[in-house]
Amino acid sequence: MSLELIESTCLSSPHWCSIFNTVEFYNLYKNPNSYYLSFVNKNKLIGVCHFTEIENKLYKSPYKGTFGGLDFVEGLELKIKNECIALLSNHMKNRGAKKISITF
Repeated sequence: MSLELIESTCLSSPHWCSIFNTVEFYNLYKNPNSYYLSFVNKNKLIGVCHFTEIENKLYKSPYKGTFGGLDFVEGLELKIKNECIALLSNHMKNRGAKKISITF
């Protein structure tokens, strides 16, 4: 499998993500410590999320909004979702995060 997590500067959102994970919503509240992230498998976008630092080393998804989290394409295997979460965890640790908070 060629699963990747990419810090994205997408110009448009995938049709399958919630309003709170769209690029447009992300752009409303982003700051220099915000990250829009794309999960890609075999050159195909399979998931998106974003996090913003709200306190020192504390990142939240979304910064503002009713709910956040990760959005995936329909029918994605649980095993791949788990691998995406592991990639996300490592990525955020490498960015200096000590804690992440997701509003479901």
